[in-house]
Amino acid sequence: MQPGSVFVDEPIQVDYETASLGPRALVWRTERHEVTEVIRSWQDYRTPPYANHARGWLHRRHRNYYLLRLSNGEVAEVYLDRAGGQRNWVLLKWQQLVLELLTLGEWATNCYLLRCDDTAVIVDPAAEPDRILSALAGARVAAILLTHGHPDHCQALSAIRDATHAPVMIHLDDMAAFNVQADLPLQHGATVAIGYLSVRVVHTPGHTPGSVCLLFDQRALVGDTLFPGGPGHTDTPEALGTLLTTLTDTVFRWPDNTRFYPGHGPGSSIGEVRPAFARFLARPRPADLCGDLEWT
Repeated sequence: MQPGSVFVDEPIQVDYETASLGPRALVWRTERHEVTEVIRSWQDYRTPPYANHARGWLHRRHRNYYLLRLSNGEVAEVYLDRAGGQRNWVLLKWQQLVLELLTLGEWATNCYLLRCDDTAVIVDPAAEPDRILSALAGARVAAILLTHGHPDHCQALSAIRDATHAPVMIHLDDMAAFNVQADLPLQHGATVAIGYLSVRVVHTPGHTPGSVCLLFDQRALVGDTLFPGGPGHTDTPEALGTLLTTLTDTVFRWPDNTRFYPGHGPGSSIGEVRPAFARFLARPRPADLCGDLEWT
């Protein structure tokens, strides 16, 4: 089983036309998910390699398997079980991106690798390019993404680009502000494909004009936009005002169970930080406030 996947093994309701065409929608825990694409379908007579499941896989009967892209962007693997003459669709697992963290360089900057099968994306190649390339373990690099243009997040950019020949992507505002040589812009609302999965780009200005967050399933890579203990650094009161507006109108509208992973140090969840952020907003603030701030 891939890291990040969830083994379920419970029947679901599936609308389908014929077994050969595959499902067109599924209902799981009362939520209906339209199927926008059958990524792959196959038959298997072997015992699937998932240990300790409730039914014990006692029967080696052939099953039709489907890898489905859903309307919300998620990918699910299901199979059709014909045991006892019935047609029971079973949700085997949700497919999720595998997230790997490397803490690099003198500023202990977090570099993230996102993987789907043999395809990877590098987020913020901060330093130590040899460590990054070694961690890729032969995966094909689809893109190099920058959450923002500060040097501590892209010191290894040139070496990684030369080694992988992958396109570099950053928001246009930071491309101009920091003179970063990039191939493609990261536009708000765009998606970046990683194999058959993807991440969504959210523009979150404040720490820098072109800061972005990358959203996928219930997780987010937030760069220096947000930390568990406070907002990202700002150089002017105007920048702090922009960042607080971004956090209010965008970031803290995400569900409480969204896990966020910042550019330095450990992450947290939106729900865990929300009360401290609300108290920060409620207190009076000096007109010239900016810099490195804490919620307290």
